Amino acid sequence: MDLINEFITVLLRENSVLEQLIEISTEKQKMIILGQTEELDKLVQKEGIVVSNLGKLEDARFQYQIKLAQGWKLQAEELSSARLIEKMTPTHPGLLPDLKHQLEHLQEALRKLKDINNENNELLKMSLDYIEEMQYLLGGEDAGTYSEKGLQSNPYQDRPSSSILDRKA
Repeated sequence: MDLINEFITVLLRENSVLEQLIEISTEKQKMIILGQTEELDKLVQKEGIVVSNLGKLEDARFQYQIKLAQGWKLQAEELSSARLIEKMTPTHPGLLPDLKHQLEHLQEALRKLKDINNENNELLKMSLDYIEEMQYLLGGEDAGTYSEKGLQSNPYQDRPSSSILDRKA
Protein backbone atom coordinates (compact mmCIF):
# COMPACT_ATOMS: atom_id res chain seq x y z
CA MET A 1 0.00 0.00 0.00
CA ASP A 2 2.86 2.41 0.71
CA LEU A 3 4.21 1.84 -2.79
CA ILE A 4 0.89 2.81 -4.33
CA ASN A 5 0.63 5.90 -2.11
CA GLU A 6 4.16 6.90 -3.13
CA PHE A 7 3.25 6.36 -6.79
CA ILE A 8 0.19 8.61 -6.41
CA THR A 9 2.32 11.22 -4.63
CA VAL A 10 4.82 11.25 -7.50
CA LEU A 11 1.92 11.67 -9.95
CA LEU A 12 0.67 14.59 -7.85
CA ARG A 13 4.12 16.23 -7.89
CA GLU A 14 4.48 15.56 -11.62
CA ASN A 15 1.11 17.21 -12.25
CA SER A 16 2.20 20.21 -10.20
CA VAL A 17 5.35 20.62 -12.30
CA LEU A 18 3.30 20.24 -15.50
CA GLU A 19 1.04 23.05 -14.29
CA GLN A 20 4.16 25.20 -13.84
CA LEU A 21 5.19 24.37 -17.40
CA ILE A 22 1.73 25.30 -18.66
CA GLU A 23 2.00 28.67 -16.88
CA ILE A 24 5.47 29.28 -18.32
CA SER A 25 4.30 28.30 -21.82
CA THR A 26 1.33 30.65 -21.54
CA GLU A 27 3.67 33.45 -20.45
CA LYS A 28 5.99 32.61 -23.33
CA GLN A 29 3.04 32.99 -25.67
CA LYS A 30 2.45 36.53 -24.38
CA MET A 31 6.14 37.39 -24.74
CA ILE A 32 6.21 36.06 -28.31
CA ILE A 33 3.16 38.13 -29.25
CA LEU A 34 4.58 41.25 -27.60
CA GLY A 35 8.04 40.65 -29.06
CA GLN A 36 9.72 40.83 -25.65
CA THR A 37 12.77 38.73 -26.39
CA GLU A 38 14.64 39.33 -23.12
CA GLU A 39 11.67 38.21 -21.05
CA LEU A 40 11.16 35.27 -23.42
CA ASP A 41 14.79 34.24 -22.93
CA LYS A 42 14.36 34.33 -19.14
CA LEU A 43 11.25 32.18 -19.41
CA VAL A 44 13.07 29.68 -21.64
CA GLN A 45 15.82 29.40 -19.02
CA LYS A 46 13.24 28.94 -16.25
CA GLU A 47 11.46 26.37 -18.40
CA GLY A 48 14.69 24.40 -18.75
CA ILE A 49 14.99 24.10 -14.97
CA VAL A 50 11.37 23.03 -14.61
CA VAL A 51 11.75 20.47 -17.42
CA SER A 52 14.79 19.07 -15.62
CA ASN A 53 12.70 18.68 -12.46
CA LEU A 54 9.96 17.02 -14.47
CA GLY A 55 12.50 14.57 -15.88
CA LYS A 56 13.56 13.58 -12.37
CA LEU A 57 9.95 13.06 -11.32
CA GLU A 58 9.25 11.03 -14.45
CA ASP A 59 12.23 8.81 -13.64
CA ALA A 60 10.88 8.33 -10.11
CA ARG A 61 7.39 7.57 -11.44
CA PHE A 62 8.80 4.95 -13.78
CA GLN A 63 10.78 3.33 -10.94
CA TYR A 64 7.55 3.01 -8.94
CA GLN A 65 5.83 1.63 -12.02
CA ILE A 66 8.55 -1.02 -12.31
CA LYS A 67 8.15 -2.00 -8.65
CA LEU A 68 4.36 -2.16 -8.92
CA ALA A 69 4.58 -4.23 -12.10
CA GLN A 70 7.02 -6.64 -10.48
CA GLY A 71 4.61 -7.07 -7.56
CA TRP A 72 1.94 -8.13 -10.02
CA LYS A 73 4.35 -10.25 -12.10
CA LEU A 74 4.17 -7.90 -15.08
CA GLN A 75 6.68 -6.01 -17.20
CA ALA A 76 6.68 -2.26 -16.53
CA GLU A 77 5.61 -1.61 -20.13
CA GLU A 78 2.51 -3.74 -19.57
CA LEU A 79 1.34 -1.57 -16.66
CA SER A 80 -0.73 1.03 -18.49
CA SER A 81 -3.12 3.35 -16.66
CA ALA A 82 -6.05 1.05 -17.40
CA ARG A 83 -4.11 -2.02 -16.25
CA LEU A 84 -3.01 -0.26 -13.05
CA ILE A 85 -6.61 0.62 -12.22
CA GLU A 86 -7.69 -2.93 -13.05
CA LYS A 87 -5.05 -4.40 -10.70
CA MET A 88 -5.85 -1.98 -7.87
CA THR A 89 -9.64 -2.30 -7.99
CA PRO A 90 -9.93 -5.49 -5.91
CA THR A 91 -7.02 -4.77 -3.54
CA HIS A 92 -7.04 -0.98 -2.98
CA PRO A 93 -10.49 0.40 -3.84
CA GLY A 94 -10.05 3.32 -1.43
CA LEU A 95 -7.08 4.67 -3.39
CA LEU A 96 -8.77 4.43 -6.80
CA PRO A 97 -10.38 7.90 -6.78
CA ASP A 98 -7.04 9.59 -6.07
CA LEU A 99 -5.21 7.48 -8.61
CA LYS A 100 -7.83 8.05 -11.32
CA HIS A 101 -7.85 11.77 -10.62
CA GLN A 102 -4.05 12.05 -10.86
CA LEU A 103 -3.89 9.95 -14.03
CA GLU A 104 -6.66 12.01 -15.70
CA HIS A 105 -4.98 15.23 -14.58
CA LEU A 106 -1.68 14.02 -16.03
CA GLN A 107 -3.26 13.23 -19.40
CA GLU A 108 -5.09 16.56 -19.50
CA ALA A 109 -2.01 18.57 -18.49
CA LEU A 110 0.10 16.85 -21.16
CA ARG A 111 -2.56 17.54 -23.81
CA LYS A 112 -2.84 21.18 -22.76
CA LEU A 113 0.94 21.65 -22.73
CA LYS A 114 1.23 20.08 -26.17
CA ASP A 115 -1.49 22.40 -27.54
CA ILE A 116 0.14 25.52 -26.07
CA ASN A 117 3.56 24.50 -27.36
CA ASN A 118 2.10 23.93 -30.84
CA GLU A 119 0.53 27.40 -30.74
CA ASN A 120 3.82 28.92 -29.57
CA ASN A 121 5.71 27.20 -32.37
CA GLU A 122 3.21 28.55 -34.90
CA LEU A 123 3.50 32.07 -33.45
CA LEU A 124 7.29 31.88 -33.63
CA LYS A 125 7.11 30.68 -37.23
CA MET A 126 4.76 33.53 -38.12
CA SER A 127 7.04 36.00 -36.38
CA LEU A 128 10.10 34.72 -38.23
CA ASP A 129 8.22 34.79 -41.53
CA TYR A 130 7.20 38.39 -40.84
CA ILE A 131 10.78 39.39 -40.03
CA GLU A 132 12.02 37.69 -43.18
CA GLU A 133 9.40 39.48 -45.27
CA MET A 134 10.26 42.86 -43.74
CA GLN A 135 13.96 42.23 -44.32
CA TYR A 136 13.26 41.49 -47.94
CA LEU A 137 10.99 44.51 -48.43
CA LEU A 138 13.41 46.89 -46.74
CA GLY A 139 16.65 45.55 -48.16
CA GLY A 140 15.72 43.80 -51.37
CA GLU A 141 17.81 40.77 -52.11
CA ASP A 142 19.58 39.17 -49.19
CA ALA A 143 22.98 40.76 -48.98
CA GLY A 144 25.53 38.13 -48.14
CA THR A 145 23.79 35.25 -49.89
CA TYR A 146 26.08 34.05 -52.64
CA SER A 147 26.17 31.19 -55.08
CA GLU A 148 29.04 28.73 -55.39
CA LYS A 149 30.59 30.97 -58.09
CA GLY A 150 30.64 34.00 -55.80
CA LEU A 151 27.66 35.76 -57.39
CA GLN A 152 24.94 37.22 -55.22
CA SER A 153 21.87 34.98 -55.31
CA ASN A 154 18.19 35.71 -54.75
CA PRO A 155 16.43 33.21 -52.49
CA TYR A 156 13.13 34.95 -53.33
CA GLN A 157 13.09 34.48 -57.12
CA ASP A 158 9.30 34.51 -57.16
CA ARG A 159 9.16 38.04 -55.68
CA PRO A 160 9.72 41.39 -57.40
CA SER A 161 13.32 42.53 -57.23
CA SER A 162 12.79 46.09 -55.94
CA SER A 163 12.49 46.93 -52.28
CA ILE A 164 10.50 49.61 -50.48
CA LEU A 165 13.64 51.73 -50.21
CA ASP A 166 14.32 51.38 -53.94
CA ARG A 167 10.90 52.70 -54.97
CA LYS A 168 9.99 56.37 -55.07
CA ALA A 169 7.09 57.37 -52.86
